[in-house]
Amino acid sequence: MAIQKRTDQNISVIARAGCGKTTTIVQLVYRLLGHKDKSLLLKGSKQQEEIWERGCSGPTPSNIQLVSFGTRSVDDIKKKLKIEDRRVAVKTVHGFGRSI
Repeated sequence: MAIQKRTDQNISVIARAGCGKTTTIVQLVYRLLGHKDKSLLLKGSKQQEEIWERGCSGPTPSNIQLVSFGTRSVDDIKKKLKIEDRRVAVKTVHGFGRSI
């Protein structure tokens, strides 16, 4: 798994199938939103912990946009994201484009 922090506000997580990208991103969202519920927060690998640390460096975001290519992956993210929060939007690339 590789992380690229492209700007102060955008992070890309790049890895092959089955590496835990979705779990890593969902866990980052929990941390960004300040969740303390132990049932939601997982202990991660060294790479995941680095992603969470780098992702949480800086101010708390007022909203979070999760953008993925296909509807199946968007549905998977929504299913794994076990919270409802109006600050979090999960969309396909096309849905994101339409919202701009």
